[in-house]
Amino acid sequence: LELRDLKIAAEVCVRLGKFSIEDVANYAEMSLRSAQRLSGDNDTSIRELINNARLSMLSERLISEPNCPAGELAELLGYSDERAFRRALLAWTGMSIAAFRKRRARAADNASLPVIN
Repeated sequence: LELRDLKIAAEVCVRLGKFSIEDVANYAEMSLRSAQRLSGDNDTSIRELINNARLSMLSERLISEPNCPAGELAELLGYSDERAFRRALLAWTGMSIAAFRKRRARAADNASLPVIN
């Protein structure tokens, strides 16, 4: 198996509401130790793959629902409360939820602009 298999497993698990490293390893049909070794050999960790999948899911949700409440986002991403989610987002991105929302909105607006040659 390759790292991309673990990435896919992390993305699927996050979408299914499963956020543990054991869930990802099981979904990838690997032992936990093999999954940890594979991720480590590629300078990452299973936890980092899960967090990247969470961040991707957050971005998708904010594109489709820009005003989605932070508490709902926290629940969607498997956090016990809004405060834990806000701390995690700050650690991942260096941004508050408000700043992250603004950046996503600007990115979405720029993506919809026509290309001028």
